[in-house]
Amino acid sequence: MELLAFSPFYTALFIVLTVGFVVQVWRALHGSPALLGGLMLWMLASAAIAGSGFFLNAAVMPPRFLLLVLPPFALILAVLATSRSRAWVARANVAQLTRLHSVRIAVEILFYLLFLDGFMPKIMTFEGRNLDIVIGISAVAVYWFGYRQNLLPRWTLQAWNILGIAVLAVTVFHGIFSAPFPFQRFGFEQPNVALLHAPFCWVPGVIVPMVIFNHLAALLQLRTGAENPQ
Repeated sequence: MELLAFSPFYTALFIVLTVGFVVQVWRALHGSPALLGGLMLWMLASAAIAGSGFFLNAAVMPPRFLLLVLPPFALILAVLATSRSRAWVARANVAQLTRLHSVRIAVEILFYLLFLDGFMPKIMTFEGRNLDIVIGISAVAVYWFGYRQNLLPRWTLQAWNILGIAVLAVTVFHGIFSAPFPFQRFGFEQPNVALLHAPFCWVPGVIVPMVIFNHLAALLQLRTGAENPQ
């Protein structure tokens, strides 16, 4: 598989979107400069690896793509593994993390545009089986009524976060099995190739892990009953 040429406008817009999202999540976590530097370093490194065409050899097993998604998820597990780091997560501004789920609206619009350009299968869009845009839209309402107005009971916030993880898991499932790997099951007429390229590799390598982390941080705070700033 050869490197593909994407619209410069889509590429630039996605870079700005992702960097902005990462910075806002970092701020909501009250993170250190070292954390932000580490996140940016990971973004640069993963984009450089994708830009070299490393992930395009989709025939090898296990898929090279795992090197893009396993490190951030391993980091999440490590953060949640100790009581000290869980206490840090519980102090996060979960109201803002909830609001930031609206990034999923922009990502789904991008997916649709990439589908129209032939870089992504329809199954990965809101016209297919991707309902992630619904979570992005509802995040605005959950932020306003749940945190700003305090009108939603705790169990509804918990249920919404669990639903958000489930919907994203379905999207990830279709994304993996529509990519041109040996075990591909969907999207044969138009495989999911965009996410093997830079900078769109940041969807599975940055945005998806951070979105899941945001949900887990909210669930942790809701379980512990910690106070959350608005």
